[in-house]
Amino acid sequence: MKQQVFQIPKTIFVATDYVCIPFTEETDCDAYVIPSDKLNEAFINCGLPGEKLFPLGIPVRRCFLQKETRQEVCMRLGLAPDKRYILVAGGSMGGGGIKKVIQMLADEIIRYKNTELIVLCGSNQQMYNELNETALSHVKVMGFASDMAGYLKAADLFITKPGGLSSTEAAVCGTPIIHIAPILGCETYNARFFSDHGMSAFCHTARRELGGALERLNNEAARGEMVRTQKRLIPPDASAQIIALAERMAVSC
Repeated sequence: MKQQVFQIPKTIFVATDYVCIPFTEETDCDAYVIPSDKLNEAFINCGLPGEKLFPLGIPVRRCFLQKETRQEVCMRLGLAPDKRYILVAGGSMGGGGIKKVIQMLADEIIRYKNTELIVLCGSNQQMYNELNETALSHVKVMGFASDMAGYLKAADLFITKPGGLSSTEAAVCGTPIIHIAPILGCETYNARFFSDHGMSAFCHTARRELGGALERLNNEAARGEMVRTQKRLIPPDASAQIIALAERMAVSC
């Protein structure tokens, strides 16, 4: 439309992965919101003009920003505040090798006192049925979680495939993350960005690696350092910053 000299409003591209996705360089937006200033060079190397880059972060819903105590969240969700919870999710479709991970975790966490798995199957009804058939006392199986923010705030650890948005939501909530089984492509870059900057542990689904990651994040100092790094590097107010950018651009039209 720009090439045909149509009069169109200002346009903003909002990246929701920690990498410049293919064909972004073929667009001609007025601004490109990217997740972090640490990705400026990567986007410039892909052909995007540096003056159009705005490292404001990935926007999340307001519920992830709301300040709540863990006890308040546990009461709302019907969870025991004195228990430890490991939240396992594989995205809305229940992907990311989640079944293999759950089987290993169910064995591993027996060694951890007063700890329970919460498994989110998304829309994968077959996996939900299979896990319920063999459900263990320390494994809670669910479909979709309507209160994902609540479960992240209640969780002591989040094990997930490295989606850009879900990883950002967890970081905004201050939840330690283990990334597993990325879909090759953007999710691989997401996992590398988080793990390289100390915001997650990235491991394959081998029992030895997963067990090692659990042991490391069972250490309060390691968990605390990961959460502090998340808070330092992940902007919690990206939504507000993007709105402010849009308003400035609208005024300048």
